[in-house]
Amino acid sequence: MDDEPSVRGLLNKFLDTCGYKVTVTSEGMEAYECYKEALESNQPVDAVIMDLLVNNGLGGLDSFRLIRQAHPEAVGIVSSAYSDDNTMAEYDKHGFSAVLAKPYQLLELKRILEDLFDPEPTT
Repeated sequence: MDDEPSVRGLLNKFLDTCGYKVTVTSEGMEAYECYKEALESNQPVDAVIMDLLVNNGLGGLDSFRLIRQAHPEAVGIVSSAYSDDNTMAEYDKHGFSAVLAKPYQLLELKRILEDLFDPEPTT
């Protein structure tokens, strides 16, 4: 979820190329509705990437709270250019699994997703 069309388009193409099925939304209530619909369709979402602050609509923190109410095991990545925001600094206290400060490299996002879903075996 990101309010910038160029960011949504770039992430959609990149994640699709990486083999992920992607749904993009422009604000948090739309993201929540899509997540809830997927959950009810028995096709749960593996993770959401939430832009912390959006110009029009519900931001990432509030919409992720709604998602977590519907699905407490939801995996979220918070993203923002405002790296000094408390949510970014203490993302785990807000229920997020990872943080991605803007601007970021797409390979950084790929690494985060791999760490979340394909962790290295421990020895």
